[in-house]
Amino acid sequence: MDLSGAGNIGDPQLASFIEQENQKQRFQTVVHSLTDQCWEICGPSISSRLDGKTETCLAHCVERFIDSSNYIINKLGQEGAAAVASMKSNEFSSSTDFSLGSPDMGLQTPDFSSDYNSSTGQQEKKNSSWKFCISYSFDWITLLDILKKAKQMVESIIGIRGKDFVLLAQDANTTKYGILNMKFDTNRLFKLSEHCAMLAAGEPGDVVQFAEYVGKNIQLYKMINGIELSPHACANFTRHEMATSLRSRNSFLANLVLGGFSTNERDQQRVQLYSIDYLGAMISANVVAHGFCQFFALGIGDRLWKEDLSVEEALAMLQIMVNELGKRMAAYPHCVFVRIIDAKGIRVLENMYPEKMHVAKPTEGDLQTTADMMDIHS
Repeated sequence: MDLSGAGNIGDPQLASFIEQENQKQRFQTVVHSLTDQCWEICGPSISSRLDGKTETCLAHCVERFIDSSNYIINKLGQEGAAAVASMKSNEFSSSTDFSLGSPDMGLQTPDFSSDYNSSTGQQEKKNSSWKFCISYSFDWITLLDILKKAKQMVESIIGIRGKDFVLLAQDANTTKYGILNMKFDTNRLFKLSEHCAMLAAGEPGDVVQFAEYVGKNIQLYKMINGIELSPHACANFTRHEMATSLRSRNSFLANLVLGGFSTNERDQQRVQLYSIDYLGAMISANVVAHGFCQFFALGIGDRLWKEDLSVEEALAMLQIMVNELGKRMAAYPHCVFVRIIDAKGIRVLENMYPEKMHVAKPTEGDLQTTADMMDIHS
């Protein structure tokens, strides 16, 4: 039933009733459309009831649809208000950016100077506004993703495998967008068992949530079975959970270094060290690192690592890495926390600090220009 002509009815009560019916009709249309879309996305199997995974998927689908609708509606309202204000002040320009103080990123601003009284003008205004909102949101999502990855790369975590031990080192800085230091005593180490620990770098919320989830499940396994998982088993379980989350709607932006000492005497390799990235890729190596520090740490490790590496030699290698970070990186770690894992368990070692740089004072000869050296001024 078409009730679009309710505005021409003289009776206020009847007009109000028809308007309410119109709202109900529009709501039912949205519900049916949303049901079809989310059902197709989540793809539940036909059964007597929904499983937990499908129910969660449908709930997230509805929530994201509502969030997107609210964002677009609010953005259109802001654009319209800004356009009207600009036209009143005769300062409107097609290149004006209404992104509330955000930098000009080359986006196409909708043209609000069209005829508002004509249906064609209103349709063009709506289409232009939609295109602007979509391109605006995509560009800012891309920018925020770059900032998140830059922040993730600034955080440094390093692992070194020795003869009968593992060294785990991490910078203690907490940065904002990779350029501002907020804290200098951040702990990135999460204990998984008495002889296994994990360093995590990335988004703070993702890091804490994922690390606590993995740690509590490993402890639960020990409580149920009475067996402490080896570092190899912990690493494979962690990699599996990371890969599983990557294929869901709740992926984690976190890079991990996992190391430990196996208490099982039948293991050929008692000391184990693994690197796991946010895409679920896992490798076992003698020296591993995540962040910008890997460009220096891995090269130094390849040159200095040896099979019977002692604790003193590993600490000296780590100090060289820290010094190189302080020399090469603009946002270098002011303090590095160091832990060692061996047959005795997890122990904390002394903090490391990058070596201070000393630059020679320039001489008068260094301050001479080309003209001075050619005696042009004389």
